[in-house]
Amino acid sequence: MTVIVIHERGPVMQAAMEIVTLGGLQISRGQIPVTNLGLRKAEALLVYLATTQKPQSREVLADLLWDDRSQRQSLTNLRVVLTSLRKEFEPYFDISRDMVSRNPEAEIWLDAAEFEDCLIAVQRAGGISTPGEAEQLEQAVGLYQGEFLDGFYLHESRGFEEWMLRERERLHRLAVSGLHDLVRYDLQRGNYPAGIQRASRLLALDPLSESGHRQMMQLLAYSGRRSEALAQYETCRQLLWDELAIEPSASTKAMYEKIRAGALVRSKPPLRVIRGYELQEQIGSGSHGAIYRALQPGVGREVAVKIILPQYANDPEFIRRFEIEAQTIARLEHPFIVPLYDYWREPDGAYLVMRWVRGGSLEQHLADGPLKVERVLHLAQQIAEALNAAHQQGVVHRDLKPANILVDEAGNGYLSDFGIAKQFGSEIDPSLTGGLIGSPAHMSPEQLLHQPVTPRSDIYSFGVLLYQMLTGEVPFQVASLAAL
Repeated sequence: MTVIVIHERGPVMQAAMEIVTLGGLQISRGQIPVTNLGLRKAEALLVYLATTQKPQSREVLADLLWDDRSQRQSLTNLRVVLTSLRKEFEPYFDISRDMVSRNPEAEIWLDAAEFEDCLIAVQRAGGISTPGEAEQLEQAVGLYQGEFLDGFYLHESRGFEEWMLRERERLHRLAVSGLHDLVRYDLQRGNYPAGIQRASRLLALDPLSESGHRQMMQLLAYSGRRSEALAQYETCRQLLWDELAIEPSASTKAMYEKIRAGALVRSKPPLRVIRGYELQEQIGSGSHGAIYRALQPGVGREVAVKIILPQYANDPEFIRRFEIEAQTIARLEHPFIVPLYDYWREPDGAYLVMRWVRGGSLEQHLADGPLKVERVLHLAQQIAEALNAAHQQGVVHRDLKPANILVDEAGNGYLSDFGIAKQFGSEIDPSLTGGLIGSPAHMSPEQLLHQPVTPRSDIYSFGVLLYQMLTGEVPFQVASLAAL
């Protein structure tokens, strides 16, 4: 028997005892099948103890396996089964006068536990974000060779049967969920042939999964197999009607109409997938990184992902600045401050995930000239409130300028980019060189002179911003910093 074992620590290892429960029951020691247990209930008890991994009283186990007998008779029967287990598997279980448990030091490999641990890890991570994670999940789903203890039956053991059915349903749901994640990943990456194979397996496990049918329709349509995609909808519709007497949902019907109209065509794969965020296109760049529009499929929203350039990602001073930026934004909660959804660091990378504001920056809006007074007042009120909230938290922005004001489709302004912000009263300087930090044309005199900054510095820059919104230009246009 070949057993796939998924371990992060390195090479595949064979456990001293292996229990395969997905698709039937196989027990082996050192790859040698165990066939001399004799008692079906001894096998059931072994699986139950290995799966639950909790100490169980003899009374509980006796009732689990012989709930139709008197307690005295069931305890006697349990004693016979435990004798059989002790003879074959004494190192693996602790059997005392009152309790029975799996020995935590014993090496036991259980396919269902390996399968479950991997799927739960992927769920906690928010889905698949790297090819390595996809491969690991594929291996885990490969362990699911059929229903838990398929074909296994105990006569007159209602308690065990009920437990087995609950486990079977739970593991079945995990398998379906894992396949959904893999198909979703295939759609994101444009791996349509692999996605079709996985969606076929998903629908074999769960024929009434409407989301699975939608994924298959989408994969077929993107593969240029429009007639098959339309036929998949008819299959879905017929199954739902025959089994549940319901029609497909509005979203499934809408997808069908798009395919029928030829509007669902091959999607452009994302540039890259990072922790479940699908990078779509670059929307901005600076000296230290780039900003991308991205999709977060798990919650169905667009976000902006700021990625620090690799040459800075491992620089201790720059990383300190990155940490300050992330921590600063994270604690600033205000309707007109762009919120931070997520941030993390990893080898050769640092990332900030923020709200995506569709309307572009104020700088782009000023490219056509000054704004109307009414609009200036509207934006000024919002930015002033955002600045006040930051100052109340002890934070000076230090780089207030049109490029750092984002505007939504309704014309509202949002303060962003606290990358050089400083907590006033703190001696921490997030600069890299100790030199000039900020945009000179919008900076206060004390910043130009390398003097301590306070909220007044932002108020000065706010005045420059107001002047620029009203006139379309900055107040002082000179050639050198000295003249400024």
